[in-house]
Amino acid sequence: MRKLSRREFVHLTAAALGGVAASGCSGGTTEPSGPGGPSEPPPPPPPPWNPPGPNDPIIPVSAVQGTDLAGMTEEALNRLGGIGQVVRQDETVFIKPNMVTLPWGDSGTVFTSGECTKVEIVVAVAEECLKAGAAEVLIGDGSQMPTLNWRWATTLDGSTNLSDEVVRLSNHYGKPVAVVSLEVDSPNWTEVPSSTPAGSITVYSMVAQADRVISIPVAKTHSNAQLTLAFKNFMGDLDSGGQDALQRTAHPRVQELHRRHPPGPICAVGRQ
Repeated sequence: MRKLSRREFVHLTAAALGGVAASGCSGGTTEPSGPGGPSEPPPPPPPPWNPPGPNDPIIPVSAVQGTDLAGMTEEALNRLGGIGQVVRQDETVFIKPNMVTLPWGDSGTVFTSGECTKVEIVVAVAEECLKAGAAEVLIGDGSQMPTLNWRWATTLDGSTNLSDEVVRLSNHYGKPVAVVSLEVDSPNWTEVPSSTPAGSITVYSMVAQADRVISIPVAKTHSNAQLTLAFKNFMGDLDSGGQDALQRTAHPRVQELHRRHPPGPICAVGRQ
């Protein structure tokens, strides 16, 4: 695969950002493409970056750096007017972190290395949704293994984990909060029209039926898609055929998702 220059990476990042996201940024990590690596030829190089035109939508962006991930996430959201700008009273919210290597989370390195979304950020976003009046918050992914051990999703200091945190949030706010392994916990599939050769992409119904879907990716390179961010992060919401279509033809799929689901405010949280 052709290596990207730093300038190309920055331009591609700017072009691909999308969704309502609090992003735990960690450079230099490459997301695996599956056992044995890709079987298809590498994708073509990215198209040239074009500056936004006068008729393009303006997407507000908030960026915060520091060491307190939870506090930084809240600050980044507040700079954009709070998550209440997106989440409404009595809505169901699905939060999609990138948990691509959580099945191997017992190693204790998948969060420190930048492979998976930081738990502190996920919990902070979930709590802000509850404060805004969400009726239910679901946190989930469909990644590598049918069932994910959410107790392996630990904070950087090891003091708590995502499984315990959803129980705490549910008890404190009196609203259902849960972690889900989509392959097992989502009961049905929803067919979404698509410009892929198949004519549609199959999405987990638990995601498709949510009022709001929040993508919380990790900024990192990828052997097929070249870059993983908010839209690429939705791969865990698709069946295997949809994942392959999105991953190997990332640029047109991103454009299609932009058309069908215009992105909202973007938050970038960078740990120093």
